[in-house]
Amino acid sequence: MDGIINELATVIQNYLAEHQFGIPDWFAKVVVYIFISIIIFLASKIGKKAFQYFQTLKKIQEIHPFYSKSEIQQKRKHYIPLRIRNMPASNEDYEQSKRVSDFDKDALSWFINTEFHDQGEDRFYMILADAGMGKTTLLINLYLQYSKRIKRKYDIVLLPVGHRLAIEKIRKIKELNRQSKTILLLDAFDEDKEAINNWEKRFDELIEIVEDFREVIFSSRTQFFENEYAEPYKLKIRKPGSEKEYYDLKKMYVAPFSDDDVRRFLNKRFGHINIINSEKKKDAQNIVDQSPNLMVRPMLLAYIDDLLMASSKYKYVFQVYEQLILRWIAREANSIEQGPDEFNENMYKFSKYSAIEIYQKFKEVKVGGNGLVLELNEIDTIAKKYLINLDNLQLQSRSLLNRNSIGQYKFSHKTILEFFLAKEIMTNSEFEQIFDYSSFDQCKKFVKEYNSVQFTLKYFEKENIVPKCKLVDIYVYKHKMKRYVKSITFKEQDFINFLFELDNKNFSSGINELLIEDIVILSDSRLYKIENLRKIYTLRRITIYTNTKRIYNGKLIDLKELLPDCYLAGYESFASQQINSL
Repeated sequence: MDGIINELATVIQNYLAEHQFGIPDWFAKVVVYIFISIIIFLASKIGKKAFQYFQTLKKIQEIHPFYSKSEIQQKRKHYIPLRIRNMPASNEDYEQSKRVSDFDKDALSWFINTEFHDQGEDRFYMILADAGMGKTTLLINLYLQYSKRIKRKYDIVLLPVGHRLAIEKIRKIKELNRQSKTILLLDAFDEDKEAINNWEKRFDELIEIVEDFREVIFSSRTQFFENEYAEPYKLKIRKPGSEKEYYDLKKMYVAPFSDDDVRRFLNKRFGHINIINSEKKKDAQNIVDQSPNLMVRPMLLAYIDDLLMASSKYKYVFQVYEQLILRWIAREANSIEQGPDEFNENMYKFSKYSAIEIYQKFKEVKVGGNGLVLELNEIDTIAKKYLINLDNLQLQSRSLLNRNSIGQYKFSHKTILEFFLAKEIMTNSEFEQIFDYSSFDQCKKFVKEYNSVQFTLKYFEKENIVPKCKLVDIYVYKHKMKRYVKSITFKEQDFINFLFELDNKNFSSGINELLIEDIVILSDSRLYKIENLRKIYTLRRITIYTNTKRIYNGKLIDLKELLPDCYLAGYESFASQQINSL
């Protein structure tokens, strides 16, 4: 090594001497030492990063049968550390809870650096939280962060409890006698069909299977259990060297995002200082300010880009979900060359009826039902039963359903299923009477919010009016821009009836809660009671499909005078034609 250093030092001295700059021997050797140290340091860093990268890819492949690659990527991207507490929310409004907790830790850091380092006395945990609070996101990131550690002491495995291959994989680990060296993460206990039937019996069965694993972490919705005291606590597993002491199930509750967490997410998504995204970041902050109780849910905050495509204010959780669902379907419809409007309507219907059929199957769990999934053949059956004009490829690849590794289909998140069920409850009195809210706590919350729009929803259902989401030009603060907005299309008589219906205060209030921004009228008429359009505060655009002469004899000019800030598609060209004809 000394010989190499001396040779390199000589090369440096000779090179500098050629440029009339001499340095002493010792100084040249110091430069070489520093240079080699930097190279070694960078090589070790690059090597470590490369190892972690390939280790992460390997671990993603291992859980890919249970979680899709896109789902994993989404939950890794822009991850903000979730905090866990030892106490649940103190009231129904989980997001607003300020209940004091004597334990409040960064979940990843605490588990990896403390519990997985044998510094804690506990081995069994239950992560509890409301819908959309990031339970699965936490476990996926915990799994990947620990997996990429070069000097980790244990193996780690992530499995969704309800997957039919989960127990099989656990038994294979035990056959290899690796359970004492394996940390086991068991996600979504509340979605396991046997737990839904009898959670106490199922939990005891699972604990018996996994009691020899190094550490076990379950996750579940808090509302899956009747109350805080009904949650599992004492286990029938003795602590080593004790005849009387048993392990407790340590219950940890995911804390909602703080204002700082939301700010960190926006900075991570749009950059701390980013001129290109400055307007987007400002708009995103406006949405957060308008709906602070919604944006503390990591799942909803993750869709901030989709929400930015709409200009409306969000007061309720159902408004956010509806905007996201309509926006998603509209995005798929845009890729359809022929009949995008028909695709839009049919896909929404398919999603709704799929939710109903999944619920009906769920009710049959006790007699062998498969829980919250559809089989491939059942998708085709639903399309035929409800006269849905979409081909099999569209139903399987463009719908809101995701396929798992064994070919079953389910909604990407249970709350999307509950959203459609809530809408059916509000519009179908027979379905409302038979619906069982057990294990559907978010559905109950949706229905409570939906009470303000039930008159409007029932009218739409009766008249077969389906709101859609379209990419259109609208005016926002007098600036014309393209936005995905909620739109409804009317035939002439339907529109006349709709305008008269706006005389009903409950109905007009419901329209505004549904955030209708675009109205498409298939023909113009003198019969319109257009003054009622002023009652739709969210309206930003009106499109009338008819010829210029008919418009002139109709009410286009009256509409412009009535709603000066509302964008009337084609009005500019119509006005110029009128000027030229004079």
